[in-house]
Amino acid sequence: VVNVLLTYLLAKRLFSSKIAIAAGVVAALYGTMLFYEGELLAPVLIVFLNLLLALAVLDALDKPAWPRALLSGVLLGLSALAMSVSCLFAVSWITAPPPEEKWRPFFE
Repeated sequence: VVNVLLTYLLAKRLFSSKIAIAAGVVAALYGTMLFYEGELLAPVLIVFLNLLLALAVLDALDKPAWPRALLSGVLLGLSALAMSVSCLFAVSWITAPPPEEKWRPFFE
């Protein structure tokens, strides 16, 4: 249930309310996610940490401050402990150019 809410919040932050509702519905009805949440397996934790990480990174980029960057780093570390492939996110985050708002009107 929490992952559905985080999916909605992330989509609302990146796109629009309509797309956020659609993303939340898709996440709520996704059979594989429902199965893993019922079994309480590792993928549920990984999805949870990665969604929180994406929201924390967006927050740190919008309002730069060291506590926000620290939270992003802690979440990245926890995500990397849960699944080491998450370290690739750190590489793309560090090497990415600064975000631009030019693409946003296409999704609204």
